Amino acid sequence: MSAWQDFLEEVRTATRGVPYPFYRGCPSAGHALLPSLFRVRRKRFTECNLFFDFFAFAKPLVNTQTLKPIEVLFEMRHAGIPTRLLDWTTTFAVALYFAVAGRPEAPCVWVLEPDKLNQKASGHGLLVQSDAVEYDHEHETVLYLGKKLQHPLAIFPTMQNPRIFAQKGHFTIHGASEKPLESIAPECLTRIPLPAAAVDEARTFLHLAGLNEYSVFPDIDGLARYLIKEHGLERRSRVAAGKAGKKRQGEPAPT
Repeated sequence: MSAWQDFLEEVRTATRGVPYPFYRGCPSAGHALLPSLFRVRRKRFTECNLFFDFFAFAKPLVNTQTLKPIEVLFEMRHAGIPTRLLDWTTTFAVALYFAVAGRPEAPCVWVLEPDKLNQKASGHGLLVQSDAVEYDHEHETVLYLGKKLQHPLAIFPTMQNPRIFAQKGHFTIHGASEKPLESIAPECLTRIPLPAAAVDEARTFLHLAGLNEYSVFPDIDGLARYLIKEHGLERRSRVAAGKAGKKRQGEPAPT
């Protein structure tokens, strides 16, 4: 079998018997499963203040008044703001898209068993609706069924955002623990590396399946990136930038 077929077989093996697998694509196998909030130093801001500022300033863009605090977190995450959420999808192809987007170093796809994770976090293996989760931004804590959450929980979000809907987005939300998910619950996860020899076939698969910047990001930014790539403008920009760089290197230093 080819490297691509071997990869697909590993995915099938990892998901066999898993009723509702979550997938997450990473461009680097060394990328820890840690929410973006815990990747940055928080000396100059607090989680509480970040939430409050987004809630206040985003009102002309998002009707934050009608959203629950946990739903505001969903909007923040898809705007690229650090939160305690980790993005997942229930669609394998979407995860694969994120694994091979750009220039991946050592791409991989993670498979999560959400029922097993929730059994560890809450004592039962049910997939949790976001309505059952309370985010107390003032105290920077997460509550589930009225109890402070310690371990990460897999949640099914409201499909309020076009990106969440298009990506079939789901989340895990970290509680008190700030350790990577693979350290907290390794028994719930499988990491499947995508060999370098399989990257081109993976991209061909995504093209045939209609997965591109616009289908994954159904907004004006996604459309712009799709058209630039589709018309070869991205490649031309890189070539022009490279030539400009070489020209600058050949110029005499200013006196």
